[in-house]
Amino acid sequence: MVGGDVLVIWAQAHCNVATVAAPRETGILVAAVIATVFFREPFGRPRLVAGAVTLAGIVLMH
Repeated sequence: MVGGDVLVIWAQAHCNVATVAAPRETGILVAAVIATVFFREPFGRPRLVAGAVTLAGIVLMH
């Protein structure tokens, strides 16, 4: 994942940080949904709260 981190650092140096961070953080939420749907991992209250906090942070950045 070094290449991805290098791209993020480059993008943050050349763009608005909120524009770069929002899609990166939503990727975590997408991964949680995929894990729940395809791998039948539990999506309990802790993940729901964490997802809500992450979405609230994304909204506040914009």
